[in-house]
Amino acid sequence: MYKLLTIAEIRELEQRASVADSSAPLRLMIDAGTAVADFIMTGSWQMPVAVICGPGNNGGDGWVAARVLHSRGRKVTVYTTQHPEKATGLLGKVAGEAIGAGVHWEYWEHSPGPEVFNTYGVLVDALLGIGARLPLGSEPGQPGHWCRMMNLSHPPVVAIDVPTGVSGDRGQVDEDAVLAATTVTMLAAKLGLALTPAARHTGDIVVADLGIDPALTEEFADAPAVYVDQEYAFQLPLPAYDANKYSRGSALIIAGSRQYPGAAVMAALAACRCGAGYVQLATPGSVAQLARMHLLTAPVVELPESRAGRINGPRTLEALRSLGESADAVLIGPGLGRDERLLDLVWSFVMECAQEAPVVIDADALGAFEGRVAELIRGARRPIVLTPHSGEAARLLGRPLTSAEVLAQVIGLAGELSGGSVTCVLKGPSTVIADAAGVVVDSQGPPTLATAGTGDVLAGMIVSLLAQGLEARIAAALAVRLQARSAAFATEDLTPISVTALDVIENIPDAVRAVMQSLMPPGAG
Repeated sequence: MYKLLTIAEIRELEQRASVADSSAPLRLMIDAGTAVADFIMTGSWQMPVAVICGPGNNGGDGWVAARVLHSRGRKVTVYTTQHPEKATGLLGKVAGEAIGAGVHWEYWEHSPGPEVFNTYGVLVDALLGIGARLPLGSEPGQPGHWCRMMNLSHPPVVAIDVPTGVSGDRGQVDEDAVLAATTVTMLAAKLGLALTPAARHTGDIVVADLGIDPALTEEFADAPAVYVDQEYAFQLPLPAYDANKYSRGSALIIAGSRQYPGAAVMAALAACRCGAGYVQLATPGSVAQLARMHLLTAPVVELPESRAGRINGPRTLEALRSLGESADAVLIGPGLGRDERLLDLVWSFVMECAQEAPVVIDADALGAFEGRVAELIRGARRPIVLTPHSGEAARLLGRPLTSAEVLAQVIGLAGELSGGSVTCVLKGPSTVIADAAGVVVDSQGPPTLATAGTGDVLAGMIVSLLAQGLEARIAAALAVRLQARSAAFATEDLTPISVTALDVIENIPDAVRAVMQSLMPPGAG
């Protein structure tokens, strides 16, 4: 796990370190450059390295990295946007030391073209770091032009701290922002690196803590976090040696309508694939026959329905109450459709009848709580998980927010939609899982998840993990990560064009295997 700090919090850390040790600024720069050099030396890149250095401290990190790489026998060239003779302060000091050690450098007013960068095995982006101001400017000699030349070249880019052109706070990017293969970020990961669209520019994130005293970071314990696969591996609910289908968790799924029968089937299939021992689907009678054809291992219960083919009728609430009594977790919503009676039924079921087991409220069922989330938070006695996308989140909050506006403030909005026993899974390119204890961010889902039915799949995965006894935030975060891995495997097999929600379900076993194998040493197995 690594924490996500704002730029202001990072600068506060640097300031605290400087107060504790007057030599800290230089030491941190040396440690940062050395961390980048260490990463490159442990990689598979054998060709020469080009380090692109700007006029600030990020450039200083780059000069240090170049000196360390040179001292270790790696052929390296610094391409600098500022002549070393004009460099002052820490930048001037480390640049002078690198040149004195024999590092080859070239000063360019305008960026070299891709034909120059293509002669190297790896590029190091040390242009601007967290000090960049957007837009960068795209004319020759401006930072954006340097970035574009790097992006047009073939070698992978290792970015120092943040890729140039990426906002470290809000995840915004310049149109020419560097597309890094890896970002070696210093002290702590920057919040913006985990948010979209910035997350598409960072590549793999490596956090170099630079040996800072852990006591200096204690007050940031509640900062948003990103979990790694190894941590998720320990949360997988592996069956006990004496398990039976009921001890592995009973999940009730209330879903489907004549218009959307597939949503119910996909949620139930996903729940089965995620390990719940007993998955039961409650659905309108007109959906039941189709559901039974696809759910050979899950019982299907027929519910009364309206003329429109939606769950309805005076006896429905009592039927759902009876089914819910034996469930370890309940999902309500996928494909239900929307009308006033149905939304009243959803509200009554959640608030009156589903207080003995955790409940996942998804898709159409969210409509029952539009503008009433505060009431839900006050009334919830058991864990409840809300799973809105951006439009649903805006309606739940009762605000006319566009998708872009939700994306720009996704962490804050997820926090508003959580509290007490309520966990919010605000779905999007960067999915945010928030509850009273904190926030988890996951940006690993590929764009192929943007297809009909994947929300139903995620809801089924969450309820399955809840039924097996995981805490709400862990169940939700693990489901999000497994779905991201599943979609990535499906994309690899089927191309980015051809993936459907059913393909994501089929790849859940591979996703589970990949998370489990993250605990194995490299080369094992």
